[in-house]
Amino acid sequence: MIKLALGIVIIFLLSGCQSTAKLKAPDGYYPKVFPNHSSSVQSPSFTCQNSLAPYTGPLQFNSKYEGSGKARDTLNKEANHRYQTATKSIRQYEKTVIKVSDRLIHNDTRNADLHAQCLVRYLSEWAGENALLSSAANSTGKAVRKWALSAIGSSYLKLKLYLAEQRNMPQSSFMKENSDKLAKTERWLEQLSGQVIKDYSDRPAEKQNNHDYWAAWSVMVTSVALNNQAHYQWSIEKMELGLRQINAAGFLPNELKRETRALSYHNFAIMPLMIMAVFAEVNGNPITPILRQRLALLADNVLSGISNPETFVTLTGTEQHQEGLRTSYALAWLEPYAVLFAPSDQADILLSELHPMRATRLGGNLSDLFRPQANKYQTN
Repeated sequence: MIKLALGIVIIFLLSGCQSTAKLKAPDGYYPKVFPNHSSSVQSPSFTCQNSLAPYTGPLQFNSKYEGSGKARDTLNKEANHRYQTATKSIRQYEKTVIKVSDRLIHNDTRNADLHAQCLVRYLSEWAGENALLSSAANSTGKAVRKWALSAIGSSYLKLKLYLAEQRNMPQSSFMKENSDKLAKTERWLEQLSGQVIKDYSDRPAEKQNNHDYWAAWSVMVTSVALNNQAHYQWSIEKMELGLRQINAAGFLPNELKRETRALSYHNFAIMPLMIMAVFAEVNGNPITPILRQRLALLADNVLSGISNPETFVTLTGTEQHQEGLRTSYALAWLEPYAVLFAPSDQADILLSELHPMRATRLGGNLSDLFRPQANKYQTN
């Protein structure tokens, strides 16, 4: 009897530990609408389009900066056209799964289950063909893979949290009917995440840059969806390395090397760093005060540069390309920024002007995902 009681206590403690260790998403990722199981009637606004054919070819793409010097800052129009054409189906897939996942958790209550079914279909079809897993991948192909995982992992995280709510709804048969597809999708995501880790491990610290930060983000968001602690830890270490690369003045030396695009690439680099800092905070891994201060300085420098790039001109000795910077996509990182820091007047103006902030590879509509918990972790 004593042994039985002790066994029950041990099981209880272990299950408690597992529950405590479960990886979490920020509050805004949890669904705001739930399915109406009393009606299975499809509304006129819902359509699940035919999904794109899974991309199973080699991930060997030319760079849009082909022929450029060490700065990699001169856009080659012909090379860019070839790159855009070769990767078009992958980008369309990213946008499609994010669009459906946004609708799933934030609006269209009547069609929630239908959106979930549609998203499961899109994901499982690519999973069934081992899409994006080709071992024939050059550096640009590896970059494309990790950007795709950022969107795919984000969409699956929202689906997973939606389905978690359904477990408390016995009238729903969704989980049972789709168990095989979901299992197939999770195996695929584990493989994709593992491949991104392989692609971006063992890179010399002095050469790591925005690509590594995006790789870390893609693995982090996927690890939360799959509750994969090992992958999550890899992403945390990568994130911290990236934050340590911000110098005392709040600049990223490896992004300054991009010369005419230094400001643009500072902005591109801060996108994954900022959202990862929020995910880390939610999971009990807050960045250190020093790294937090440097991330805030980086944000200040990027925002100041958008208003007046003179500092970047001085640091690089070149004029700055600013096309596409003042957009809801490029500045979507301002939403997680507002969760961590008290936004500057300029940030508030941009958030108001560009709302809603949307970035496919950061997870979709970030205004919906982060605005409800803005300023939650501010310490300044």
